[in-house]
This record gives sequence, structure tokens and C-alpha cells, in this order.
Amino acid sequence: MSVLGELNELHLEVVSRVSASFDGFVAVEDTKAIEELFRLFPIMQKHELGLEKYGKYLAKKIGGKVESQFSLISSTQPSDKPNVHVALVTYLLELVAQTIQVNESVIHDSYGGDSLLKFVRFIQSQCDHHAELIFMDFKEKHEVAIVLQSARHELLINNRSSTFVSSGVGQILFNARIELYLNFLRRRFLVSSKENILWSQVDIVTRLRSYFFLSHFLREANAEHG
Repeated sequence: MSVLGELNELHLEVVSRVSASFDGFVAVEDTKAIEELFRLFPIMQKHELGLEKYGKYLAKKIGGKVESQFSLISSTQPSDKPNVHVALVTYLLELVAQTIQVNESVIHDSYGGDSLLKFVRFIQSQCDHHAELIFMDFKEKHEVAIVLQSARHELLINNRSSTFVSSGVGQILFNARIELYLNFLRRRFLVSSKENILWSQVDIVTRLRSYFFLSHFLREANAEHG
């Protein structure tokens, strides 16, 4: 076997061992070791693998926290706590935003600026899943048409700006939370993408919306009752 072939085999073996070690530390919740191994993947030229494994690990942690709260509200009647679903979506988005904010510096330094979007993609799938469950539970327990009408009436009376409200959905609190979250991500990606002149603000917003699907369910609800 040539020297190049031997080096390639050695590289694959190192990647396999680091990957297995990462999974082992995830199983025992060794946060420090997990974070240290996360920094090794780009050194091994395995950027995508590192982002995927670390992103899914953090997404699972976020999911566990949200699931414990969702199990409580799923048995709650709307009359008891009318805004509990909005509060849970807010909690979910805040957890994701905090996770991104805490990790963005190491991702930028070790993986490169454009890697932040890839990292968010892995976390976002978990976020979308739980956001969908929350909204569908909300939809079952509330008359969405009444909520939309009430939100429009409130905005009209208070003369509030509709900056955070999607034109396809109407004035609803869920969408306001989503827009705030998207604005947070937009600011992060505009900073991290300065090194790449091919990324325009429109590109970033389009990619963000392609990773966040709750608006789809809100548009459906508005179409049904609009």
C-alpha cells in the first residue's frame, strides 16, 4: 500500500474513533468533553459531520426541555391559560436563540463564518417539530378564526405596527414570535456572512424561512378561516 493510502486509512480511523468517543460522551452527558471533541472535527476536515453531531445533540437537549412543558399544556383547557401555547413557543425559540448565541463564536472560529447556517439547520429541524406539535394542539383547543379576529382588533385599537406580522397570516401572536426569532437569526447571519460577498440579505432571509415551517401551518389556518 502506498504512503498516501496508509495516511488515508489512518485518517479514517481517527475520524471513526473521535466520532465514537463523541457519541459515548453524549450518552453520559459529559458536556466539557463533547465541546472539546466538537472542535476537533474541522481539524480532521470533517466540518459537516461535526456540525451535524453537535447540532443534533443540542437539539435533543432543547427538545427534552420543551417536551416536559408540552406534556403539561396538552392537558390544559384554553379557558385555564389562554396564552400558554404562545408562551411555550416563545420558550422554545428562546432556547434555540440562546444555544446559537452561546456557540456562534466557536463555530465561526473553528468552522468558518458560513457554518453557522448549517449548524442552525440541524437544530431547526427539532425546533420545527416541536413548534408544529404546539401549534396543532393550540389549533385543536382554540377557534383560530376568533384568535385572528381578536388580534386584528387589538392591533387596530392600539395602532400597533405590523412589522413583525406576516402578510400571509394576519396579526397573530405566534407569528410575531417567529418574526422576532427570524430577525435574531438574520442579524447573526449578516455578521457571519460579511466574508462572503455572494450572500445578500435576501439570500439569508430566504434560507431562514426555508428552515422554519411553523408559518406554513399559520398560513393554512388563516386560509381556512380568512
